[in-house]
Amino acid sequence: QNAGQVAEKMLASLAQVHDLDMLPFHCTASLGITTFGAKNEPLDEIIHRADQAMYAAKAAGKNTYRSTEPA
Repeated sequence: QNAGQVAEKMLASLAQVHDLDMLPFHCTASLGITTFGAKNEPLDEIIHRADQAMYAAKAAGKNTYRSTEPA
């Protein structure tokens, strides 16, 4: 739940118009969130789940987040 709140704040911050050398710049993001599983879970499995969640966010229309849980 907290990760979702952080993701929403990140997306809102990125969605604001930023001034880059007097040019307006607008950015969006697709975020993937996961939690740690087993105590000795390999890092590549955690990253893989977060990556899958990010691609699910992209498929949902971008500028959003999705999360996954360990199996």
